[in-house]
Amino acid sequence: MNLDNFLKDLKGRDLKNNVPSVSATVGCFLANLVKKAEAERILEIGTAHGYSTLHLVKNLPESGKVITYEFSKPSFEAAKINFYQARQELKIEQRFGNVKACKKLLKERCFDLVFIDGQKTDTLSFWKLIQPVVHEKTIVVVDDVEKFSEKMKEFLEFIKTQSKWKTQFLPLDEDDSILVLDRGKVKL
Repeated sequence: MNLDNFLKDLKGRDLKNNVPSVSATVGCFLANLVKKAEAERILEIGTAHGYSTLHLVKNLPESGKVITYEFSKPSFEAAKINFYQARQELKIEQRFGNVKACKKLLKERCFDLVFIDGQKTDTLSFWKLIQPVVHEKTIVVVDDVEKFSEKMKEFLEFIKTQSKWKTQFLPLDEDDSILVLDRGKVKL
């Protein structure tokens, strides 16, 4: 089964089992963003069953890698199976546990793209955590900023004070938006 068919099947299973995953529209946006930004090193916070992760690897160059964190053991294990079945496990490094407690992240080389889709009340903590591993051309995407704006209120207020980052709210879904942050160095 090719990756597009696998993604379609996985989305159907996620919907049937009420697994929180990005919409197909957001998934396609992420895949296209990887290509447009020529991203090779990607960090994902919040794997779930790996639907967004598989979109992130879709246009990843052979030398590329996605590092993804998940703190739910059942989701981590389900994603591991999905990555293997989609034949993408070599491009994905899964890490189990709370990314906020992970010192290993701070030793990483900088990431070209960061996708934040973890616990919404922790979004500001995630933002602060990634600052040492971003560079001038890093693009950060935050999911569910409209649907969970109350849970992300602290982050959304804080981000208004970050003049180095250009913000774009993109209403990709009928009931929600994503937030794209960059420093104006990449033409989106």
